[in-house]
Amino acid sequence: MTNKELLKIIATEEIRDQSVLLEKVKSLGYAMTQSTLSRRLGKMGVRKKHGVYIAPNSPDIGISSLIKRIDESPPNLLVLHTPPGHAHALAYQLDYISSNDPDSTSNLDDSDQDTGFSEIVGTIAGDDTVLVITRPGQLEKLKQKIIEFWK
Repeated sequence: MTNKELLKIIATEEIRDQSVLLEKVKSLGYAMTQSTLSRRLGKMGVRKKHGVYIAPNSPDIGISSLIKRIDESPPNLLVLHTPPGHAHALAYQLDYISSNDPDSTSNLDDSDQDTGFSEIVGTIAGDDTVLVITRPGQLEKLKQKIIEFWK
């Protein structure tokens, strides 16, 4: 498993326990011991914040606490509403996740690509609103992923 793949898991899922991360790694077909995983996380700069593993240079606030409402503006725009002053943190988090998605430039019709936010082209943030620009035909899929991630 590459470091980029590990970061993708950490950036797109709320991992609270190293054993859960290890099981996720193994479920993807990779053999790894807990001590190897622990050393790799340390070398990569992965840390825990508020009980959740976060990637280096990622914002300290989770997506789930930032989104108040989601509106669609077809064909390829989502509008995410946040508490005042939090839009930039949310936009940064979404951009970080989408830019660290190893599948972000591959064929988006591949049904195996259910994690990450490869549907995002970019974001624009105001004070309490984030405009998310999606790839063509990916609006509903991204909205559902954000809703699932938001739970």
